[in-house]
Amino acid sequence: MKKMMCVIFSIVMMFTTFTQISYAATEKQFIIINKKTNKLAFYQNGELVKIYSVATGKKANLTPEGRFKIVNKIKNRPYYKDKIPGGSPRNPLGDRWMGINARGTWGTTYAIHGNNNERSIGKHVSSGCIRMHNKEIRSLFNVVKTNTPVVITTSNQSFDEIAEKNGYALNSKAKKFNKVITTLNTSKLYTSPSFKKYTGTTLDAQSVQAYEKAGNFIKVQTWMGPKWAYVTEYIEGKEVRVDKNITVFEATNVRKKPFSNSTVIKTLPPQTIFAYKKVGSWYKVKTSDGPYYISSNKVVEGIKSKFEKEIVLKNKKPVYENMFDKKPITTLAPQSVEAFEKIGNYYHIYTSAGTAWVQN
Repeated sequence: MKKMMCVIFSIVMMFTTFTQISYAATEKQFIIINKKTNKLAFYQNGELVKIYSVATGKKANLTPEGRFKIVNKIKNRPYYKDKIPGGSPRNPLGDRWMGINARGTWGTTYAIHGNNNERSIGKHVSSGCIRMHNKEIRSLFNVVKTNTPVVITTSNQSFDEIAEKNGYALNSKAKKFNKVITTLNTSKLYTSPSFKKYTGTTLDAQSVQAYEKAGNFIKVQTWMGPKWAYVTEYIEGKEVRVDKNITVFEATNVRKKPFSNSTVIKTLPPQTIFAYKKVGSWYKVKTSDGPYYISSNKVVEGIKSKFEKEIVLKNKKPVYENMFDKKPITTLAPQSVEAFEKIGNYYHIYTSAGTAWVQN
């Protein structure tokens, strides 16, 4: 009898231990949905992996708030209400469903799922669920485990602040980060990489020397000495004054921030525009809508002007039909050629193949 009790106890302990290990593993993942911004943040191993745009309830009370868990994961779930089969392009659930245990339900009513209208993402339009772009929910579905905690809130706080407030352990291990960076927003300053160590002061958007990095906390030099700034957006490099004309030769997007995925404010037709600052590969320009950024990838410094002179090519030179083409139309041997336009060190010349651009 005693031997049997020991066996039973061992089996119970084995399953208990397994459950604890499994739970600890899923606790390394964490999802936050902020209804105020219609964004979803996915964390893994204490790090913010990615932020996604989502759609939430058309009314504030439709999407539940609180702490929940992913309790099921279903591919191609039918839309039972209107008898639409799973996987159908008409299905408002898309083809991925991650159910949460909200308001006494068990993953059958509320979920993070796909959509049948991609334009709805980012808006308050749902009946209570959280919609994602179909491509993104498929990617997230593949990595998120069941029992992953999900916090749904309406907040002005950063995702890291919400995560820490809800007991999720952020990776605070500092790594060397000896770089000059330009911050793009006002940053709160801390004595260590923890929201509990706020100094009560902030750092305006500017170029600063950085030393260490722990998640979004960056140790920077300030007027008070080294402090940890919580930086949500930055670009490597120092913002410098340039005060020069730049010319764009094709339709070019003007962006809100110096990132290729930043919001497009407007699209400029080919023209010359005045740039007053530069950071990294981005020019800061003044437009009728305010100061914004243009990538330097297809921009030449200077103003296009007439240049009816002969130039000497001392080496072999590739020539291009358009200035930023990757493939040359021909290569010219060292010689003298007639140019009729100039911008920066680019010359518009006559060749046997027609007019072309050469850098000289």
